[in-house]
Amino acid sequence: MLQVVQPPYLYQPQGFTMFKNTSGQYITVHAIDNTTGVAKTGDAANITAYLAKDAGSATQSNDVNPAEISATNMKGAYRFTMTQAETNADLMDFVAVSATANITLVPISIYTVKPDTTMTTQMTEGYAADGVAPTPTQALFRIMQNICEFSISGVTLTTKKIDKSTQAEAYELNDPNKPTQRTRSS
Repeated sequence: MLQVVQPPYLYQPQGFTMFKNTSGQYITVHAIDNTTGVAKTGDAANITAYLAKDAGSATQSNDVNPAEISATNMKGAYRFTMTQAETNADLMDFVAVSATANITLVPISIYTVKPDTTMTTQMTEGYAADGVAPTPTQALFRIMQNICEFSISGVTLTTKKIDKSTQAEAYELNDPNKPTQRTRSS
């Protein structure tokens, strides 16, 4: 009886994503010699790849042959450069093959995500009402302004907005000299 056992080096990466419709991204594949079980180096000219977008037909990758990353330090690792058009899909099935006998390259399924512009887009200042859960933006403003812009008068700590004069929030301190707690009052 023949028993097929998947070698430990053949695995499907989990949680692999790329930015949708964005150039300058790469897919790295790993070539394994099935005869020896060792990573295959020097095979870039024999490796090609096919891409199926959104469960469509397979077409050859624009990067006809990958670049070998390092035959010494990253044995068997080959990198394909993806074009913007190739990443314009929600699901990308990527299969690399080698013309060299007994070489295995593991297929990769990639779910794309829209590029995150939240870290480069200026936020609109806002604060949640007392007792209401904040949005992520409101929480960031609360943290930032509690650290940067505030004043204390007696038992009242007032957080200022970015303009440094308008009140954002107010807190009541339990002691005017050595406070150990504060409670939001507005």
